[in-house]
Amino acid sequence: MFKKMQFVCVLFTIAALGSPATAAGKKRNETRESKEEITRQGPVVLWRNPGDIRSRNLFYGPGGEADAPRTVFTFVKEDMNGTNPKFTPRS
Repeated sequence: MFKKMQFVCVLFTIAALGSPATAAGKKRNETRESKEEITRQGPVVLWRNPGDIRSRNLFYGPGGEADAPRTVFTFVKEDMNGTNPKFTPRS
């Protein structure tokens, strides 16, 4: 009786753990195929000519002067733990 109960528990565990993995695999393939369709529709562009780069004001970056911070920040400390260095500013 105990072996039969143990066998049923093992089968149930395998079925429970195996079902979500197969469903996730199907969804992943469906989304990958749909993304491939979207990218195939547009033109293939590796690089585009930015025009006369000398005439552009690149000091403030892509947001321009309108999106620049309006205050002065002071460096407080640097945190080098983890994979990316971080810093703490004070305004």
